[in-house]
Amino acid sequence: VYGLLFFLIRKYCRNPKLRTFLSGICLALALLVGPSRIYVGVHWPTDVLCGTLLGIAEGLLGIIIVKFIYQKMEEKKQGEM
Repeated sequence: VYGLLFFLIRKYCRNPKLRTFLSGICLALALLVGPSRIYVGVHWPTDVLCGTLLGIAEGLLGIIIVKFIYQKMEEKKQGEM
């Protein structure tokens, strides 16, 4: 989720300061959630590693889907003109 939010913020947020701030928060949360789960003792490191890899794969799939949807929307707008 944070990876997809990071992508969307970097791509569509026009205010440079807000873009940097929000993308920094998303990046920090994405990097800190896994180790925090190990620290509080609710997951093993292998759980976190597998979750991270799955999260990366799902995030990339989400980015592909969002790009596809926006591309179709742009094509539809150009077809109406």
